[in-house]
Amino acid sequence: MQDPDGIAGEYAILVRSDLKGQGLGWRLMQHLITYAKAQGLSEVHGMVLVGNSTMLDVCRKLGFSVQYDPDDASVKICRKTLAPPDQAGAAGAAIAS
Repeated sequence: MQDPDGIAGEYAILVRSDLKGQGLGWRLMQHLITYAKAQGLSEVHGMVLVGNSTMLDVCRKLGFSVQYDPDDASVKICRKTLAPPDQAGAAGAAIAS
């Protein structure tokens, strides 16, 4: 869900119990990041239950910061800053030269 000013988006992912462990969460998160960048968002964030160590690991591996929610100790806030599409292209060009 994109916020009204179009700067950040909040995500939520639910994988059915019998489908866990097949890489669906990983693929959905990668797709989410790609989509958010294409929409020009500068950040995505979501809440993950403290006990969901698999998703917390996925978020960390994908470059999200993971911090406790100051208002709710049962969740962690996962946040990733995204480079806008025009800056991402410029960064890639700078590396290539």
